[in-house]
Amino acid sequence: MYRSRDSLKYYAVLMSNWMDSTPISRMIATAIEYYTKNGQIWDVDELVSFDPKDKYQINLVINEIISNIDNILRFKLKTILAITMSCLSKDWVKGPPGKIGPNILNTEQQIFE
Repeated sequence: MYRSRDSLKYYAVLMSNWMDSTPISRMIATAIEYYTKNGQIWDVDELVSFDPKDKYQINLVINEIISNIDNILRFKLKTILAITMSCLSKDWVKGPPGKIGPNILNTEQQIFE
């Protein structure tokens, strides 16, 4: 997960759109508008000029959006929030020493399922 300020803004907007049930097609269109305005996109390990008519680059944008929703929002942030909620709700100290993990997992299931 990226840690720059711009990346955090990106994930905040993506999470907001996802939670508001914004259609994926709208998210993709917005991302394409952003890259068209910005003029550049990351392809593998290099920054290249963005061409909104290039099918390969459009597929990069689509893959990035879906991958970030699936991997970052659904799994990494969910786990981070579950652990944070567990610590704040004092479930962290309820279990016997060395048995903290199951309490966190139980809290995660209660919060997110």
